Amino acid sequence: MRLPHPLYEGLPYLYLASGLAVILADIGAQLNLFLGLVLYITGSLVWITRSNARRRDRYQQRVELARQRRSIHSSYSPQWLYEEQPFIYILAALACLIYVDHVLAIISAALFLSASLFVFCARIQHRKQHLPAS
Repeated sequence: MRLPHPLYEGLPYLYLASGLAVILADIGAQLNLFLGLVLYITGSLVWITRSNARRRDRYQQRVELARQRRSIHSSYSPQWLYEEQPFIYILAALACLIYVDHVLAIISAALFLSASLFVFCARIQHRKQHLPAS
């Protein structure tokens, strides 16, 4: 059974939004926190999987990964951590707003959200620069 195209394309965003909504719904309940995190992580994994499958610069990506694996003194983080980084920043911003009762929490949340947006934009720009010649 195939899902309609708009529903299929919107699933990662639905998972992400549902996860955040469940986390915000009842802060005290550990089950809600767990379920919200599961939904959020599932949404981010679906988004990352689709993004990687649709990349047109896969050859360049494979070359870069091979170069990094050969390098002994590389500051390269694990691929899963690299891919999840902007989503972790969004969760950190949410955690600052929910769990920290101080004015600096708003500033920290804004910085985390800015970092997440910066990472997303930098990746989009980087991937456009490394497109193969058609």
